Amino acid sequence: MVKEIRYAPDTQDAGGIVAALLEAQPDVLCWCSSAPPMMQALTEAAHAQGFAGQILACTADDYPRMIARTSAGFMERYTFQFPDFDDPMLADTAFFFRRPGAFFETYNSRFPGEWSAVSWEYASILDLWHNAVEIADTTEPVSVLAAMKRGRQMPHAFGPAEWWGEEVFGIDNALVGDWPVVGIRQGRARIQEFGSVLGWLGRHSALLQHELEELGQLWHQRLVPPPRRRLNRPASEVSDPRSGPAS
Repeated sequence: MVKEIRYAPDTQDAGGIVAALLEAQPDVLCWCSSAPPMMQALTEAAHAQGFAGQILACTADDYPRMIARTSAGFMERYTFQFPDFDDPMLADTAFFFRRPGAFFETYNSRFPGEWSAVSWEYASILDLWHNAVEIADTTEPVSVLAAMKRGRQMPHAFGPAEWWGEEVFGIDNALVGDWPVVGIRQGRARIQEFGSVLGWLGRHSALLQHELEELGQLWHQRLVPPPRRRLNRPASEVSDPRSGPAS
């Protein structure tokens, strides 16, 4: 990694951020989990400043808008992780999410232009909850959670997954499995392959924990209250703990 910029949540100078990153002549730009409006602004700024490499990001909400404001060829170098649910690679799968194509079509007809990276998550989670309720034969939360975690494995929207997270979150409440790698091809978001998040964690969890510890984001670090600011310290000198990364 040749450069990293962390910015405050109210920052709007996407062009300045991209210009600073391009000074290091990177092959890849990464928007990480920046908010969708900033993600779009950073992408447009990279195009305007002539970046010709790859872009990695968590999401690409309203990617038709980004294509319109950059170009189809430019956006084909953009890789993210949330597909459209009419994707051909989801059509004949045995994933737990029920009829993803039909859900995607109905959602878009009811809420045109509103589909985002998380639009499907509540419906998917409801499927998981409903299945656990049937197994537990009750809606009592503790019993439903126990049914969800039986055997430490459970299908999620993209296939088999395992409960994980104690090292980072302090509790294994994250359902982690395979996840799609998505690119834009001929103007549409299309799954290129499914990558194993568990496999990546098996190889790199120690590095992930180290990076999160450096940022003060591990669960036990969050339990410690931040030091009180001295009354005579100017407010301008206090750093905002909230930030969005770009690298």
